[in-house]
Amino acid sequence: MSRTIWKYDLGIDQVAKIDIPADSVFRHAGIDPEGKLCAWVEVDNEFWELERHTFGIFMTGQVIPDDWEYCSTESVGKVVVHVYHYKKLEAPPAEEEES
Repeated sequence: MSRTIWKYDLGIDQVAKIDIPADSVFRHAGIDPEGKLCAWVEVDNEFWELERHTFGIFMTGQVIPDDWEYCSTESVGKVVVHVYHYKKLEAPPAEEEES
């Protein structure tokens, strides 16, 4: 089984939902060389079933609900944000069929 690190742009909205191959392992959240807040995830190159992962971007002093797991604290410009991963997974939306 071979694995690769993939980068996902999280943006700076309060919630980022991204579809990641199942059996992936979150490795890091941070700022990439272009200044974007991203998550780096280790994925199995042979397993392509997707799961929807939700990342929360919280400000200092903001209430963090239950079921969120801490990932990282990062400076984005003049703002400090705290990245959390929601522990419950969702199925990604079904692809729309073309007519």
